Amino acid sequence: MPSTLLLTLQLEGPAPDGPHIPLHAISYQLINHASSVEARRLHETQLNPLSQHLARTAGFGGVLGHDRRTLQFRLNTLDDALLPLLQDAFAPGLPLPEPRGALLRGQVIGQVTAMQDYDDLLEGGPSRAVRMTFMTPTVLRSGNQFHARPRAAWTYHGLLRRWNAFAPRAFRPDVWSALTDDLRTDQEATRIHTLAVPGSSRHETLQAFTGTLDVRTGTERSAGPLGTLTRFAPFAGVGAKTMYGFGAVQTHVWAPDAEHPPPDTADAEFY
Repeated sequence: MPSTLLLTLQLEGPAPDGPHIPLHAISYQLINHASSVEARRLHETQLNPLSQHLARTAGFGGVLGHDRRTLQFRLNTLDDALLPLLQDAFAPGLPLPEPRGALLRGQVIGQVTAMQDYDDLLEGGPSRAVRMTFMTPTVLRSGNQFHARPRAAWTYHGLLRRWNAFAPRAFRPDVWSALTDDLRTDQEATRIHTLAVPGSSRHETLQAFTGTLDVRTGTERSAGPLGTLTRFAPFAGVGAKTMYGFGAVQTHVWAPDAEHPPPDTADAEFY
């Protein structure tokens, strides 16, 4: 089932700017210590069941304290079998590993697990209108092409691929075309960011976006998948590079007969 580990690190020194890059390396080092086989599989898989982010929401997350020595982040997994391994890998009291060039030294001091059943996401009901708030820079990918605007179909195609890869009940093949044909952008309010490509040593840059996207469908055939995949998105992340902190989202699903816009969910602090 989709699960989230809420993790707190106590650092020996101030957290650097852009801690998502060393945090990515540390997370994989901890997973590798717990299971080198699993770490290798995660590196090689096309659809990674993991995502993590530092955005502060609901009072949790980010770099805290006047000395910047407390760091909180969410680590999400879509794979039931991974959860016990992750709980062991990030057990409170464990020191952080120090990969080459490490900028985060300290230990894990807190871990809380939150879980959501796939059936509950399915049974949450259909929706003809949703809002997605991109809390951290997000970039969509289709094949080798990156796109720095929140296209509705690309966004939901990526979520559909992850759902069908990890959920016990996959959507029918025709849902792909339904999401392609039926989804409409109701409103978009995004900001474009030019960022260094995480993990690249060639000083490459890409464009990513934050902000909000309202999506609507006028048909019943895509209302069910739209509601389910929107509820799924905070666990799966959106787009590429989600283990570097990209693609963290908050979502709001309207009732099927709602006529009013959803509340503003853009209450996150970005890191």
